Amino acid sequence: MPQNASPPGRPISVATFCMSALACTVLLYGPGFASRPASAPRPGAVACAGAIQHPLAVHVDALDPIRRGAAVRLRVTTRATRGFERGVVRITSSGGAVVVGASRAELRAVPAGGQTASEFRVAVPAHGGRFLVQFRVEAEGEDGASARGAAYNLLPDGPSEQLREASTASGERVLEVAARRVGR
Repeated sequence: MPQNASPPGRPISVATFCMSALACTVLLYGPGFASRPASAPRPGAVACAGAIQHPLAVHVDALDPIRRGAAVRLRVTTRATRGFERGVVRITSSGGAVVVGASRAELRAVPAGGQTASEFRVAVPAHGGRFLVQFRVEAEGEDGASARGAAYNLLPDGPSEQLREASTASGERVLEVAARRVGR
């Protein structure tokens, strides 16, 4: 009996099954592909010319200093690689901060390669260390619907990490931060 063969009544190994499936696929479909002449792309077909990219890019910026008890304006900028006719930006979670004003904003039509911005206001509570404000952008155009999320980390006391000066092996001076798991 060959080394990779299974005795009668026993299941075959995964490796043997995979090789058998590959051989059957090549034998069944290989001749059909070899006999076809190369054809030009169909009209309206999309040819992939590079890396896959999401049609929406979302970025959040704080327009005001982040201080306890103060309101902060957050600008949500949406860039579209493909145009869309309408859309909406929503705050899906305020992370403990209080939403002041509207929690959603309608988006105007944006051409391919264009961008639009929406402003929101949240009040930073007097107590607490970190507030993660989360957004969801939904857009609809001739290519269908797209959605993308974004978040902004409100740190009223600044980053909790302590920076220290260190030297690399080549003697270059850098700032170093000790790594630790969040929430532990």
